[in-house]
Amino acid sequence: RRADIAARMHDATLGGAACPALLPLTTLSPLLQASGWLLGLVMTMCLLFPVGMLVMAVVDEKEHRLKQTLKISGLTHASWAGGWYATALLQFSLIAVLCAGTTASFMIHTSFALLLAYVTLFCVGVVSFCLLVSVFFSNAKLAAVLAPILFFGAVLPKYVFFGSNRYERTTDKLWASLLLPSAFSFGADILADYEYAEIGVTLENMHEGDYSFASCLLMLCVDTALYTLLYLYL
Repeated sequence: RRADIAARMHDATLGGAACPALLPLTTLSPLLQASGWLLGLVMTMCLLFPVGMLVMAVVDEKEHRLKQTLKISGLTHASWAGGWYATALLQFSLIAVLCAGTTASFMIHTSFALLLAYVTLFCVGVVSFCLLVSVFFSNAKLAAVLAPILFFGAVLPKYVFFGSNRYERTTDKLWASLLLPSAFSFGADILADYEYAEIGVTLENMHEGDYSFASCLLMLCVDTALYTLLYLYL
């Protein structure tokens, strides 16, 4: 095999003219091939336990009427929600940094700032998702069981588009991206595509494609705002 590669790389001459050397085939990483559809799924599964615990804590406070007691004391709903946001964001910020650092270890061509922003926006959106889901439960134990199932279920619509690229079915993808984990998984596919090409996502190419990496970041922001508004309204 080594002799064959050496022969392919050797300059061939014909009639005194030099022909371009043939380069050896690049070794393609199975990790990068799989990281697109796996990254979104693995990140979603990693957050199942924190999601369940956060929803359970919020519902438990509601179940024991602590929220009503605080409201009688003059606490507004916005202040109460802000307190939960601040507490949860401290926890999920640590998760975001750890996940971004781990992902950066094999996505070496992608801008770490964009990678950190991508994971951080997802984690902030997860906090909004948890608070919104907590509205529909009055039993903390039931919420702790069902909230992770709902969160995991929200990533599954993304796989309807398995095999499509960032130029196909853009409108359908935008609708599916209203589910936070699905939007995150679409971004993971784009990251893997660019990293597989040994280019990486940067500020210069993040807008390429009908559904680009910038579109993914925008939808993560839209989801966070939408979930927060719905939570405050409900």
